[in-house]
Amino acid sequence: QSNVMLRDFTLDLGGASASALIHAVSLTGGSGHLVNDIAIIGAGSSRWLLLALDGISNTVIERSIFSLPVPYTTQNQGINLSCSTASPTDIRILDNVLVNTGMDICASSSEINHNDISGWAFGGGITTEQNAASSKFTIIGNSVYNGATTIDENSTDTSGIENWAQNSLIADNLIWNNGGSGISQGGQQSLIIGNILWGNGQRSDGGGGSGIMSRNDNPRSEEHTSELQSR
Repeated sequence: QSNVMLRDFTLDLGGASASALIHAVSLTGGSGHLVNDIAIIGAGSSRWLLLALDGISNTVIERSIFSLPVPYTTQNQGINLSCSTASPTDIRILDNVLVNTGMDICASSSEINHNDISGWAFGGGITTEQNAASSKFTIIGNSVYNGATTIDENSTDTSGIENWAQNSLIADNLIWNNGGSGISQGGQQSLIIGNILWGNGQRSDGGGGSGIMSRNDNPRSEEHTSELQSR
């Protein structure tokens, strides 16, 4: 089904707990969807995907609030976009607020711009998936801060942006006070420019991190080169 509109509502989960992974709102397949001006709040424990999407295209998610009452180190995301049923493309995630939870996105030719993400404890604040279907993102003008100083159930720390999508642009983001690196960069042929990062690498176990960490599977290969020009 295409052209689904989810707008102008608040879903309060009323303290409901989730021992297995549960989707609060789920949308699979189709294109031309619009999600705006919604709020999903009040989950009682971890393992919630507050907005769970799969295989969609040409979709906008904007001006919405996704909030957990406290951060959890078990899997959770405010916005989760999967490639399991099809390869998403042309997704625009704009001007959202995520509190105590982050986002994990698999898509191509997509935008993650001007979002405010704070206080999460699982994975990166913004994660683009290490998947062949994940490429060509613009990640611009986001504020990503106060990620937990602990590691999660997968022994991953809270990088501000964890990018595995090749041919991506990461620019003009503000990233501060996170347990892991400000930007953890693994996507090939990407440009990182004009970001401002401070106070990252704050893991309580001393594991630390960097302002920007560049990582890939074959760092000696020319095709894996990314350009870093951040402050």
